[in-house]
Amino acid sequence: MLRIPDRLIGDAWFFPGREVVHAYFLTCDASLPRHEHWSIGHAVSGDLVRWNDLGICLRGGGPGSWDHNLATGSVLRHGGRYWMAYTGHTAQRVGVAVSDDLHRWERIGSGPVSGIDTRFYEPVGSGSRRVPHWRDPFLFAWEGWVYAAVCASRNGGPPDRRGTLGLSRSRDLRTWIVLPPPEVEAVGQELECPQVVERGGRWHLLFSSAPSFFPAAHLARHPAVAAGPNLYAMAAPTPLGPFRMLRKNPVLPPGAPYACQLVRWRGRDVLLGTHPEQGGDGGSISDPIAVVADAEGIRPS
Repeated sequence: MLRIPDRLIGDAWFFPGREVVHAYFLTCDASLPRHEHWSIGHAVSGDLVRWNDLGICLRGGGPGSWDHNLATGSVLRHGGRYWMAYTGHTAQRVGVAVSDDLHRWERIGSGPVSGIDTRFYEPVGSGSRRVPHWRDPFLFAWEGWVYAAVCASRNGGPPDRRGTLGLSRSRDLRTWIVLPPPEVEAVGQELECPQVVERGGRWHLLFSSAPSFFPAAHLARHPAVAAGPNLYAMAAPTPLGPFRMLRKNPVLPPGAPYACQLVRWRGRDVLLGTHPEQGGDGGSISDPIAVVADAEGIRPS
């Protein structure tokens, strides 16, 4: 478990290297308001329990910049380099930074590489949070393209079920094309921190959500969903859909860490997420949760 004295910890994302797993996470001084001053921290671990905090690896831009406050992202190795997609929190746009060693990161350009295309996505969410939704980019490669999957809101449909997977793609990770959303089962308002991974010959869409993001009728039929924030899973034959909810949802029992990611390390699959701050605790990256990830879905082992 990773805790840092006098600092808050938010969402985290992970990249398994040769000897260690790299964790990147939102962090700021504990004296500052949460969600308003995030930078991206960096830590490494060989066992996913004991972490070596390496400090800040990417700070927010200057005052007035589109990414002065950062939010969730992901890392992909492509073309012999490492690429990090991240969110400009207030602007709800996506930026990209590049690294040769996973430690030192350089922004690509001075602005975002993608944002909401109102042909496909609504500019402001129609659910309980009336804000733009274009965040938490997850990078994955497929058939010669690199895709970024984000938390987005579709342009139409019942307001309490517009949460979807926003898509953009690129050949070089510098110039991006925003695409229409894939076919994703309409279940709620926000599919936060999405992750698209292949296991057992099927593609799984993992996302995090809170009870307030689901329709009342859904909560009534599924009491476990009402128990608190959790991780959910859909599956599809391709990474571009069509995605359908799996029977075994939510994935974890109540009280689980939020914004979990599936990480394969030393031949096994685990989930790592974030425990929010409580009292004087500034939050933490969880210990690994062993899971089985196969054609049937994602479930604790």
